[in-house]
Amino acid sequence: MARCLSDLGTSKNAIMTQLWIAMCTYLLLAYAEVRIKNSMVHTARYESLAAQFI
Repeated sequence: MARCLSDLGTSKNAIMTQLWIAMCTYLLLAYAEVRIKNSMVHTARYESLAAQFI
């Protein structure tokens, strides 16, 4: 983490920017994970329904 701070700056503004970027990245990844899990659930549900008709 110290390397990232020194690479992008150590001023208050630079640190706040890094924190915002980290939080946004975390939230986007969490959202993507939820979407992927939901799509897997829907896919499994559709596959089970299709299997009933075959």
